[in-house]
Amino acid sequence: MLILGTVPRWLWGVGENRQMPQSSKPSPQPSKPSRGRPRDPGIETRALKAAQRVYGRVGLAGFTFDAVAAESGIGKPALYRRWTSKDDLLRDALVAYSVVIDESVHPDLRSQLHEIAYTALTLPLSEEGMALTRLNVESRANPEALGAYRSQLIDTTHAKTTGLVARAIERGEIPGDTDPDLVIELLTGAAFIHAVRTPPDRIVEARAEAHKYCDRVVGLVMRAIGADAPGQSGVGA
Repeated sequence: MLILGTVPRWLWGVGENRQMPQSSKPSPQPSKPSRGRPRDPGIETRALKAAQRVYGRVGLAGFTFDAVAAESGIGKPALYRRWTSKDDLLRDALVAYSVVIDESVHPDLRSQLHEIAYTALTLPLSEEGMALTRLNVESRANPEALGAYRSQLIDTTHAKTTGLVARAIERGEIPGDTDPDLVIELLTGAAFIHAVRTPPDRIVEARAEAHKYCDRVVGLVMRAIGADAPGQSGVGA
């Protein structure tokens, strides 16, 4: 899941329009025509997805503004206005993978685990998801350049997902001796291995069947930890 700021960067710092007293209010000035094309509000999402694809294909050595501009169809000046260096762009592209579950939409653990499993399964099947595999390999070979990105992404995501399990324990939804780390590792490990084992000619089919597979995995995990009411999440129904 890509989580981006809700307030565009070009709106930061915009102040309020204050009414001036009538006696000192300046006479209206003719507005100047805007120069150039209006800013595209979706440009950051396009750039980040393109950066993920580029890094997944060529790694750190081939990751450049030129490559991202060519992949995204966005001019380099527009990229430079948002990121001052390729390191900043790569960091934002990788951190954008962080999984965020909307608990107002998925209030129970079963549906939350389904969303986590679905992401762990479908992301590696996408071209953008190749960047995560690349990061895992390159960060071990080059920890100074990429180790911090890997730690930030994995630690942040793991803390958020295990937090969901911990809150389910507090609600009495699952047994109190449940190990949140083990639950998430069992869940995401099964989904990820299923994705890795999928041959290229079955990727489309695997995506179409992802919800059914995730229902099976979540059901198995829920039974393993002694959760009641086995049933389906209803996401893929």
